[in-house]
Amino acid sequence: MRQKKKIRKSRLETKSSLKTREKISNSLIGNTNILGYIHTDETRIRMRNSAHRGPDHHNYKGGITAPDRAIRRLPEYDIWKYGVFERDNYTCKDCRKRGGNIESHHDIKTFSQIIKDNNIRTIEDALNCKELWNVDNGITLCVKCHKKKHMKKE
Repeated sequence: MRQKKKIRKSRLETKSSLKTREKISNSLIGNTNILGYIHTDETRIRMRNSAHRGPDHHNYKGGITAPDRAIRRLPEYDIWKYGVFERDNYTCKDCRKRGGNIESHHDIKTFSQIIKDNNIRTIEDALNCKELWNVDNGITLCVKCHKKKHMKKE
């Protein structure tokens, strides 16, 4: 442990030369394994279509995933969620806290109620249900306010 501290201390006191920093920078150009890299929409679609899904996947167990869980994993759900965030300017509608840990919430009609009323059993049923993807039915809440909201309903 003592040796690690010595090495760390010696590295903290040194600074890489401008030439070295430039070489490092140039070597990272085009590196897609860094944080913050975002694939283009075209690439995302291509990757999604090439994925092993359903019976083609090695861990498929006959479609036993609950419909609500499967729906929340759809890219359309992310589009709905971020649409709600954008509309609400990433601000909790209860406490007015902006940013941080925020979540989307089906407000006027709950997610489970929509699934029950529209008799959604499959992903295709969910994709065809306009009510489920209506951004006007969602609100942005921080984690704390979202928990409070669900506590009130129970």
